[in-house]
Amino acid sequence: MDVVDEIRNFAARYRRRLRAPLRGIKMTDPDEATRSVDNALLLLNAVDTGIGVEAGNVVDVLRTAIRLLSADLPEDDRLRGYASMGLCQAYFLMSTYVATDDMDHLDRAVEAGRTALTLLAGDPDGRRLVFSKLGNALIGRYLKNKDDRDISDAMTMLGSNARAIFSDQPLALLQLSAAHEARYDLTFLVEDLVTAHALTGRALEAHHPGSAMSRDRLLANVAVLKTKLFAETGQLNELDQALDLFSESMRGLPEFHVDRAQLCSMMAGCRHLMYLHTGVLSDLDAAVDFHEQALRSYPPGHPGIVGALINLATSCQTKLGRVEDEALEKSTFELINRALRSAAGDERSAALNLGGLMLKKRFIQNQRSGDIDDAIKAFRSAVGAATSGERRAVGLHNEATALLTRYQSSTSREDLLAASRAAVKSMESSKPDHPDTAQRIARVAECLHEWLALSDRRGIREMLHDLVDRLHRCASAAPMHQVRTRQQLALLAAGLGEHRIAVTLLDEAIELLPGVAPRESDWPDQEHRFGGHHDLVSEAVAAHCAAGDAAGAVRAVQRGRALLLAGVMNERGDPGGLDLLEHRHPALAQQFRDRSAVLRGGTTGSARTRRRWRDEYDEVVNRIREVPGHENFLRFEDEWPELAADEAVVLVNSATYRGDAIVLTAGAPPRVVALPDLHHDETTLCAFGIRLVTTGEDDDLTAQLPLSRVLDWLWTTVAEPLLPHLPAVALPRVWWLPLGLMGMLPIHAAAPEGRPGLLEAVVSSYTPTLSALATKTSPTGHHAQLVVAVAGAGDLSDLPRSTRYALELHASTPGLAPLVDGDATPGRVLAALPAAGRVHFACHAEVDLTIPSRSGLRLADGARLPLTDIVDLHLPHADFAYLSACDTAAAGLRHSDTAITTASVFQLAGFAGVVASSWPLKDVPAARAAAAFYRYLDDRTYAEALRLACVELRDRYPDKPEIWAALMHSGR
Repeated sequence: MDVVDEIRNFAARYRRRLRAPLRGIKMTDPDEATRSVDNALLLLNAVDTGIGVEAGNVVDVLRTAIRLLSADLPEDDRLRGYASMGLCQAYFLMSTYVATDDMDHLDRAVEAGRTALTLLAGDPDGRRLVFSKLGNALIGRYLKNKDDRDISDAMTMLGSNARAIFSDQPLALLQLSAAHEARYDLTFLVEDLVTAHALTGRALEAHHPGSAMSRDRLLANVAVLKTKLFAETGQLNELDQALDLFSESMRGLPEFHVDRAQLCSMMAGCRHLMYLHTGVLSDLDAAVDFHEQALRSYPPGHPGIVGALINLATSCQTKLGRVEDEALEKSTFELINRALRSAAGDERSAALNLGGLMLKKRFIQNQRSGDIDDAIKAFRSAVGAATSGERRAVGLHNEATALLTRYQSSTSREDLLAASRAAVKSMESSKPDHPDTAQRIARVAECLHEWLALSDRRGIREMLHDLVDRLHRCASAAPMHQVRTRQQLALLAAGLGEHRIAVTLLDEAIELLPGVAPRESDWPDQEHRFGGHHDLVSEAVAAHCAAGDAAGAVRAVQRGRALLLAGVMNERGDPGGLDLLEHRHPALAQQFRDRSAVLRGGTTGSARTRRRWRDEYDEVVNRIREVPGHENFLRFEDEWPELAADEAVVLVNSATYRGDAIVLTAGAPPRVVALPDLHHDETTLCAFGIRLVTTGEDDDLTAQLPLSRVLDWLWTTVAEPLLPHLPAVALPRVWWLPLGLMGMLPIHAAAPEGRPGLLEAVVSSYTPTLSALATKTSPTGHHAQLVVAVAGAGDLSDLPRSTRYALELHASTPGLAPLVDGDATPGRVLAALPAAGRVHFACHAEVDLTIPSRSGLRLADGARLPLTDIVDLHLPHADFAYLSACDTAAAGLRHSDTAITTASVFQLAGFAGVVASSWPLKDVPAARAAAAFYRYLDDRTYAEALRLACVELRDRYPDKPEIWAALMHSGR
């Protein structure tokens, strides 16, 4: 049985479903020519609807239809007209299923369609069918040749169909929508996108069982348009709805249905876009999965395979920015090479861009010059292969980025000049409000900043103003790129002395920062996103200080630092404010508690579910703020601590162009103290160096940069200049709030080599935020003590001295039953903590400086007590925690301003004060430090007791500051 017989049998079974598209063709004529046209149109309808034709047979079916329709036909205008209409449809479908570099199929489709219109001049119903087929062909050709006449003709024809009243109104509306969508894709006129969305919505409402367009396809079209609307508006609910529509359209679709591959690809693109805006890694994983399904669903030789390879490689390449995976890297290169074997035009450009990005990443990892050279060649080839202006702009942007990367190694002015030219061309060829324009503005600003470093200021000031104007016209960019571009422009402005411009840009960036990592994403996802802007707050503080605005600098710290911790504080609520609300409006207070409980326990829900919970929580908070007297409910960023006359809070900042401290004292506005010798490059060296030195990772560096020299540098550049600005009393109480890289340095132990330093001058504590000091003003006085002691944790070294002292501590100050070794399981520790006022841990810690929230304490049998479990606790009696465990106060480079450490999480859980270690501390000195601390505690504050313990350790180990400088106190 040949294909024609198969489709004839198929048609007999499905004729009722197919009759609408064939209305007007009388099947009673026995002539063979009429039967041939009849069979051909049935074949085309089968392909168009996906009924009865597997994807692998489509091209053979289309060729059969073309053969039948091209046969000699009688001199019958109506019959020939329908045959020409069929050829229009057949050649258009061939253009979508057969890869070709030219437009031969589309040209033939248009020619056949126009012939059909002439032959069917007296057949209104037939002409409407031709308008439908020819309109599709004109849209397809417009997308390739960009000839406005084609899209104008298509809109005229399809608009006529949409205005007519006939049986397949949904199809007519959808096709007119497709014309507006096509014009939007090339011109980015938002009016066309809005019109297309409205037309598709009308088509969905008018859909009926007899329509040639299936409801599944209509749903998919609405989903595509909602995805594009999201790109314009940034409203995540558009993407949520698109994902729902894609899922519904795919429900029940066979694995090898002709539409399945395209739907999987569109679903994947939607999930990838969601990841780019929210940073939720599970969305990216889902995108990879759907791209793989799409690739499997295409039949061999299908032209969509190249695009599927590129799309899958794109998602894999994006994922490699989050994870180190050699197998994934290898498979991504293989996908790119497969695509390059047959890709042409914009698809080839896309594949070459991906290959260049992979090579650039490999250069950054291994510094092999051949990789970056090859990356630049790939990007230049991508520019040459591009057929659209947007694809060319992408290649130029990537070329500029790679040249800048090579310039930072080569310092060749030729590289910088070429990078600047490519960056400007990319930016100027971009539509002002295109979502990627912000990134291209940032690249131009980065090039200009490099020229500024070479003392070449020609025209840069004028370009700065132009770039700022351009940035404010591209509101559709993702928050991540909005923030990064403002930061890059602000850095350029600061270098030019345009401090007010820098302040405006950086304040805008901080306001946008929460959107970089939406609250529905989990902690690791948020840490990754915020970590990409780790120096934003430091640069904002520097800009405000340069402009003489100390209060503005403090506000920038309050709004831009420790956003994750601030989010948890908001979820938990302000006890004082809640008590007052409970008295006045108990129902509203209970609603807040209910929403907070859902948020704190809802880490396992999907990102979308968590977003809904967040919206419900925000709604309750807004209602509370409408109540008189509660306008500032949970506005912790506006709270500053109340200080006594002998107390001060000192913010210390080291930014690109200046170093400053901001001093807060009782009854006085914040004051800027310039630190002219605090240079950013030296801060970077010391921050990196102290980590390597104290962990023993680099013995050579230890010899070149001993810790004593770092402490001497801190004394000279920070401590000594600050002392005259602190309260004029013996041993003033100072809370240090170090910003950016300064958070990795032990300011409290600053001292000139061989002489007394800050340990003799002030009583030091640290605080992650000003709000942390303002929300809990004093210890609770509840002293029920819990001791947790684990001598051995799996493969880690034993801690006999630390655990022995912990048990001695329990014996001298009885409290709750101690949890020792095998009894110290995570579950038992979590159960015991709410009853404790003081807690002493003697154990190992596991610290992840890349993803701090994955850190934790190692307990019985090496089991980990994660920080996320600790922060979820409600600890009404918490007063003080001593963490005799390594690295419990350590912060990583990318996360110094997220302020997430083991110590800060204990403080957030409710402990008013915490003692922790900034780096690994050996067992014996750790035990001696704890013993000295508790011996001095008596009637002293926790901070004073630790100061005296550190002085004792320094006197015992004068040449080993890695012992006595490690311990720090945070909180009250």
